[in-house]
Amino acid sequence: MLVGFALSLAAPWILPLSVAEGPLIQNVGGASAKIVWFLSRDDDCRIDIDAADGDEAPSVEIESHGRRRVARIGDIPLAGVTYHIRAGDRELATGTVRPAPSGDSPLRVLVFGDSGEGTPAQYALGRRMAMSDPDLVVHTGDIVYPDGARGDYRRKFFLPYAPLLAGTSFWPCLGNHDVSDKVGAAYDDVFDVPLNGPDDLPPKHNYWFDFGPVRFVVLDSNVDEETLEKRVAPWLSNVFMTCSPDQWRFVVFHHAPFTTWGTHPNQNSLKIRRALIPAIEAAGVDIVFSGHEHMYLRTLPMRGETPATDGVTYIISGAGGGRLYDSAPEEQWPAWLAKWHNTAHSFTLIDIDGHELRLSQQDAEGHVIDEWSTRRSGR
Repeated sequence: MLVGFALSLAAPWILPLSVAEGPLIQNVGGASAKIVWFLSRDDDCRIDIDAADGDEAPSVEIESHGRRRVARIGDIPLAGVTYHIRAGDRELATGTVRPAPSGDSPLRVLVFGDSGEGTPAQYALGRRMAMSDPDLVVHTGDIVYPDGARGDYRRKFFLPYAPLLAGTSFWPCLGNHDVSDKVGAAYDDVFDVPLNGPDDLPPKHNYWFDFGPVRFVVLDSNVDEETLEKRVAPWLSNVFMTCSPDQWRFVVFHHAPFTTWGTHPNQNSLKIRRALIPAIEAAGVDIVFSGHEHMYLRTLPMRGETPATDGVTYIISGAGGGRLYDSAPEEQWPAWLAKWHNTAHSFTLIDIDGHELRLSQQDAEGHVIDEWSTRRSGR
């Protein structure tokens, strides 16, 4: 397989046309979605849609940018559709795509991060995640190590998660390793996310979306503190102002605001606390998901740096495939710590049904590392 891929890059016209990367489900909103894939060369292909009996096949529009193809599918029925990427009589790839569920439907969210090493551990966790059947996947950053290089995406992103990406809406977040290569150029090339971030910041780096009963706000925490405080925080506040009182409110960014161990200094944590936490608390956010530290961690609900029953819960889901970090000695553990785990790669499952939320942290063998539940009432 690797020899064929290398040959397709060196002399792409020799081998039959193929899908080199993808398909990748993107930008699912309401009854529409986008499918992104990269061909082995710039050539003709099409996408055919199979709808369930009684459903009309939805409309499809395809954009071409060199080897990159983006298909926008509209009017997706509730049962979803099967799509086929074809060149002539040959099928290059297939998958399913479903619309976003309604606001009162049960929802399963899969969260993980710090994954893109291309190691057996990453692939094993990818296989386990595909078995969990989530409605959407959220990544907390550091998608591809060491520097987010475009040439590493196939082995360290597309292949480990191929079954998941072909049928599940994937929502990325920029980690510090993702911006090392030309300030996130590869991230911008691969992903197709809403262009609804702050006007004066790069598109795709900050965005928000509604999915079922949750409003998600995804932030780029790699920028300086002044940018976070004066541009990102006011935008975040405005986004949550239009929320329904019944919606859950989640924020996602890479650098964890609350952690006292790992290999990183705490400047980033302090930056986040000063610039973003006041706006997050004022907006009534339920959970903040981060990565950066290669472990799993869950805080007690917090106001400021103090546990509070009506506070925000902070979760680090950064054990997705990178080298796991050591912890601090037990005598240094803070009072707000509810659970941590750093001896196995793992991912976070969030199940929401109305006002009930259940968390399950699982490793590649299916062992449950942490379980937690919470309930909220309308604001």
